[in-house]
Amino acid sequence: MASALLSGSSRGAAVATAFRVLRTSQIRPGVVLRHAIHDESNVLLLAAGVTVTPLIRDRLIQRGIDQVLVHPGEFHRLTNRHPAFVEQSLPVPSLPSSLDRTPFMEQVRRPGTVYYSREAAREIVQHHDQSLVQMKDMFATLKVVRPSEFGAIQGLSVESLEEISRDIDLFVMLGIMPDPNDFPARHGLHTAMLAMSIGTNLGLDRVNLIALGTGCMVHDIGMSRLRQDLIRNDKPLTPAAYLELSKHPGITYDMLQHVDAYAGLARLIAYQVHERCNGTGYPRGREKNQIHPLSRIAAVADTYTALISPRSFRPPLLPYDAVKELLKGVQNGLFDTIAVRGLLQTVSLFPLGSFVELCDGRVGRVVRSNVLDYSRPIVEIGGVLVDLSQNKEAQVVRAIPPTA
Repeated sequence: MASALLSGSSRGAAVATAFRVLRTSQIRPGVVLRHAIHDESNVLLLAAGVTVTPLIRDRLIQRGIDQVLVHPGEFHRLTNRHPAFVEQSLPVPSLPSSLDRTPFMEQVRRPGTVYYSREAAREIVQHHDQSLVQMKDMFATLKVVRPSEFGAIQGLSVESLEEISRDIDLFVMLGIMPDPNDFPARHGLHTAMLAMSIGTNLGLDRVNLIALGTGCMVHDIGMSRLRQDLIRNDKPLTPAAYLELSKHPGITYDMLQHVDAYAGLARLIAYQVHERCNGTGYPRGREKNQIHPLSRIAAVADTYTALISPRSFRPPLLPYDAVKELLKGVQNGLFDTIAVRGLLQTVSLFPLGSFVELCDGRVGRVVRSNVLDYSRPIVEIGGVLVDLSQNKEAQVVRAIPPTA
């Protein structure tokens, strides 16, 4: 396919003045081109309809093509920061322009086909446990979140970035381990871990990732002010109980009223995490363009984390089945397409920690993701790591429960 993509002809040469210049190294793989890409001499490089892969991008760089001409409408789609996560659809507090807005992914190390470092695992688990204790204390005692307490939660998000940069797969694995205890503090922490990881893969910068993580951590704090039988209920909610529970985002928003303007984005995320793109969410029934892009990521992380966790009135879903529910939600207009794609890139179609059966009968456990090739993760089989993206004959045929 590459030979058809890297053409040296000048067919359909671009008019340079109508196009934007983009550094080749900034091209985001996985984008299906709507418009052709040309070099600075107007020579056609990639035709419309082509899916840009890492190999194609690297070949351009190897040919000495440092910059390319792209259609204005293609520019943001091809950069690491997709416009859906740059443009703000709701008024939010402005952030200092001097802050570094470089995609945080550039600081993340991809270990490849290697197992987790014991030292990294020990430190990430220790940080997780300390964060959970802090979250539980906050949920149990606070009536109003003051700047000092909020700053401490922001600090947990900052520390999480260091863990993500060290080993994002290990960080995600810990964040999506089902555990029914310590709800809703643990749920908020795990939602934040997953959301920050999704945001990292989608090209967000540190500032937005910290806001995203912080908003997710505190998004259910308003539940502490509700009747506890609503939370501990062992049956599906009645319409009246659901209506009462849907008040908690507003309570959370009020509890965060003393945070400063810089933290206002996290407050908005906490308020909107239960909104849905088709207007069926709560508390305001907002539709997609009325929901902040970071809140759309938070909604996906929150829903996935809830689905794989056992509740008193239902068992947990298998991680694979939870992903299918999110994909179904996209089809029904519930969730943002880009955010769910980010989930797939982060946890894989057969999520980290899942047990899977291959077409040859072997059973393995998913330990690492292949970001763009998310149906072919890295699997541990009998103590050996197998990268399914490098072995096209070894296909996953089904996800299986851990006890199967």
